[in-house]
Amino acid sequence: QKPVDKIDWKSLPASLDPFYRQTTKLPEARALRKRQQLESVLHHALPLIQDGDTVCDFGAGAGHIALLIAFLRPSCRVVMVEHNPEKHEMVYSRLKHLQAEGITCNVDIYMKIDDFQRSGRPLDLGLSLHSCGLLTDETLRYCVSKRAKYVLVPCCYGQITSVNPHTLRCSSSQRFKQVEQEHMEAVQSAADFTVPASDEKFHESNNFEIAKRCMNIVDSDRQAWAEEHGYESLYIKSLYPLNCSPKNNVIIGSPKVPDLDNFQQKVDGVLSEFQGFLDEQVKDSMMLVASPTSHYRL
Repeated sequence: QKPVDKIDWKSLPASLDPFYRQTTKLPEARALRKRQQLESVLHHALPLIQDGDTVCDFGAGAGHIALLIAFLRPSCRVVMVEHNPEKHEMVYSRLKHLQAEGITCNVDIYMKIDDFQRSGRPLDLGLSLHSCGLLTDETLRYCVSKRAKYVLVPCCYGQITSVNPHTLRCSSSQRFKQVEQEHMEAVQSAADFTVPASDEKFHESNNFEIAKRCMNIVDSDRQAWAEEHGYESLYIKSLYPLNCSPKNNVIIGSPKVPDLDNFQQKVDGVLSEFQGFLDEQVKDSMMLVASPTSHYRL
């Protein structure tokens, strides 16, 4: 596992830092882990962002990712989807603290993915940090429907098994549908590894190793589904360090880019064929003009 780019938190506005107790209210140990999680997500997300992109943070919570991107990439349109009104209040509080520091971060907040969809806004990159259960699959499905790139950190793998089989895993791939449902449910349950907050060495345990393998299986299913729907550059990475969260998989994907060289070759071929047709027509016309005219007696 390679280290990720560190954020110089002291150079950022205080209210963007998880350690800023006035707005985040996180205990110190949790704030440190949140910093590490954010650094990992941004390490993978920032290279995918272009000027003018619309970036959405799904299950945005208090807006940690969204506000950081709004500050670091001011040319982008940043959207948050969060169903909890209390989290909205935390976001507004953080925005007020930013304004007090002379900084304006323009973000739009929606309660549900459906609300965002009805807005008609485009989507270039979807992000999610620890979206519970099926929300990861719903986010993945929405990103794919919009042909958007995504960087997602799934959570609550075991929650997937508690829903109706007819709605189970909306992003289940054809490849993994061959696996018996009870076997897949066992894998999903085993992936839902929990640890006490005080256990900083959980990642060295055998139980975590088993859970990590199971997380990889579930997320491989998600990535296989995306591949079946025209995606490439599919990766399963990890948050750094591993012990910043027991749910530390990061799934990344981008839609396939059209093969412009091959397309241009096809266009050139069609144009060449059409030019040949035109040349034949011109040749026939010239022969017709050059031929003697027949005269008929009336």
